[in-house]
Amino acid sequence: MTIHLGLGWRLLERGESILAWERGRAALVRDPANDEALRLLAAVAGIGGDSRSAQRAHERAIAARPRHPLPRVACALALLEQGRTHQALVRLREALTLDPALGAALVALARALQAEGQGERARSFADRARRLDPDHPGALHALGRVTLDAGAPADALPWLTRARDLQPDSPDILADLSRALRAVGQDAQALDVARSALALRPDRADLHDVLACALLGAGQPDDADRELRKALARWPAHGTGWTNRAAVLIETRAPRDALLSASRALAVDPDDADARVNRAFALGLTGDYPASFHDYRHRWRTAAFRRLYRPAGTEPWEGQPLPGGTLLVRGEQGLGDQIMAARFLPALAGIAGRVVLECDPALHRLFAGLPGVDALITRGDPLPPADAWVGAMDLAGWAGTRADRMPVPVPYLKPPVPSPDLRAALPPRRRGWVGLVWAGKTSPRDRSCPLAPLAALVTRLGFAPVALVPGPRRADLARLPADSPVRDLTPVLGDMADTAAAVSLLDTVISVDTAVAHLTGALGVPGALLLLATPDWRWGERGARTVWYPSLRLVRQPEPGDWTSAFRALETLLEGPDGPLPRRA
Repeated sequence: MTIHLGLGWRLLERGESILAWERGRAALVRDPANDEALRLLAAVAGIGGDSRSAQRAHERAIAARPRHPLPRVACALALLEQGRTHQALVRLREALTLDPALGAALVALARALQAEGQGERARSFADRARRLDPDHPGALHALGRVTLDAGAPADALPWLTRARDLQPDSPDILADLSRALRAVGQDAQALDVARSALALRPDRADLHDVLACALLGAGQPDDADRELRKALARWPAHGTGWTNRAAVLIETRAPRDALLSASRALAVDPDDADARVNRAFALGLTGDYPASFHDYRHRWRTAAFRRLYRPAGTEPWEGQPLPGGTLLVRGEQGLGDQIMAARFLPALAGIAGRVVLECDPALHRLFAGLPGVDALITRGDPLPPADAWVGAMDLAGWAGTRADRMPVPVPYLKPPVPSPDLRAALPPRRRGWVGLVWAGKTSPRDRSCPLAPLAALVTRLGFAPVALVPGPRRADLARLPADSPVRDLTPVLGDMADTAAAVSLLDTVISVDTAVAHLTGALGVPGALLLLATPDWRWGERGARTVWYPSLRLVRQPEPGDWTSAFRALETLLEGPDGPLPRRA
């Protein structure tokens, strides 16, 4: 931001709108593609940022200067602020007809197309602006944002970092850079960048959201809540702030307050899909499954889901019979979610003539032959023609699942016959074979526990521990004492069918919240599930048992980060009469 623009914003804050307008116009004379100058002019014309007033002001400018493209770009930006993407696209195409090489129009067009879910087209226009000017910060920012929203934050970082270096005082660039840093696990840096963005424009409610999200990512949920409460006291009609606060309150173990916050967001915008999803999580934690499942269906309207899942090309299933028709079940989210939902598939056999299940390739062999499933396809492959589609995680609601009642039998999966190599990899049984799963994926949050004290506990109690963790955290085994008896089974495990065969041989499994925990419960194998103090919605707020998997016992952290107390509770469970370790034949 130049001195002129910084002064322009300060003048606007003091109510000197005419002088602020002059500063913005002066910046545009020097750089006609200056997005920040256009934003300042829109804010001035919009009487302190009212996008509808800004739009009307720019429409008047278009009428006065019909051959000048910049008012059309500014008008499009005001329309985008209102969510009127189609009208914004019309204005931007008009601007590019007048000047095909106008960088501001190309960048704004990329932003509009991205809002429409047309990520690749957005990327092409942003890249066109970059080719015209390799150091155009708006083009670099647009490329970074498109890449970030496509789920590739590591690839977005170079674009956003370069854009920040060229325009270090752009709060929008800094906000997206903070998001990208958070997504790659650089939480401290994300927090610093978010603070810098807010320092530039403390008058913007959305930047308070960015800081709150960064605080949450850095493990400071109470500070995140304070930041949002402060912002919402100033902007009580800022719906996104209420939506974000609902997410933060879930992390502070206040799901009932989260319900109120999500409802405030929906009072502002009844179509806010993210608020619906956050309310669904809070309802699930409090045990109101019917209402939770109803709200959770709105996840398919969120930007995150629209980015990850292609349209099915047909209408969603509403529970009606489809005699002779095809029902497509969309595999979604993680392996554990898909395993959890698989129990409801047999019930579909009498509803549709043909059921096609989309799932992760790691589950194909495990799910082959599931009753009620006529065909399996891999996520990412072309979707087949279908008469209706349903998300796998929506089946629980259609089946009538409640927090105290599971309408289908558990266990419901059958393991393959264990291979000779798998049997040979097991150590001497001692008191019993115990599978250890101390880590899984770290996004959206890290649910891992320390391996060394867990392995020491199991060994001290006389069990024979085996490791079931593939990937980078397998390296934790090398840091155990040289005489550790933990046997690594992952070299003989390929897909989840192999893991199911291994789990079926064990006396019990001790796992953090991962797909292996779901697999253990789906097979009916005894297990202990180690949960964070802020667990996922399906495990509820309290209690040692779960309707989802009767063979599992839940061991909860009493406070965030307190694995020591959780391990003490685990020891009591393993040694007690209600433990998960009846010796299996």
